[in-house]
Amino acid sequence: GGDTCRNVIEYMREGSYYFVNPRRDEVFGKPCYRTVEEVPGSFDLAVICTPQGTVEELLKSSRAKGARAAVVFASGYKEIGSAQGRETQERLAGLCRELDMALMGPNCAGFVNYTDGVYPFAFLSESRDRKGAVGVVSQSGQICLSLFPDQGLQLLPSHTDQGPGNTVPGAVAAVLDGVALQKLQLELKQDRLEQPAGVHPLLQNRRDR
Repeated sequence: GGDTCRNVIEYMREGSYYFVNPRRDEVFGKPCYRTVEEVPGSFDLAVICTPQGTVEELLKSSRAKGARAAVVFASGYKEIGSAQGRETQERLAGLCRELDMALMGPNCAGFVNYTDGVYPFAFLSESRDRKGAVGVVSQSGQICLSLFPDQGLQLLPSHTDQGPGNTVPGAVAAVLDGVALQKLQLELKQDRLEQPAGVHPLLQNRRDR
């Protein structure tokens, strides 16, 4: 979560984010609340960087503060290949449906919306203007990282980069919703794509717009 906080401070507008940690009064010099309930007012997006066992209660608390979407970094879900991991992920997905919250993750690196200045992303990158009309959705964290210039490769100005973790259609839908998007690059792992049929109609709908 530390690098995510650094990204948020570096790239997002002051006053557009809140930090929560039960053991801290500040994070990198910024005020920090002990609980979600202490956050003043409401917020739209919850970025949960804590272990799996804390996620569900944090989702409930965040929804009570108005959040309609969440990014969950925690691992230990379907990707571990066990019945328990799959059951835990199904419970997480069910809770998000019950709360009417969009979910990115679990086991993901977050996303970057360069156009609107939203940066809940788990890895640091070189600061420069990347606004543009190219979107990237990658299930491979390494491929996603390789697109940043400080990894030795040049990246075309991008609208959004996403590391969707164990889910894909929702991440694709979020990127396709960008009005400035002209091109989309998908990097998907066949063994982890549970809903391939869910991606095609999203792409077709965007083509027809």
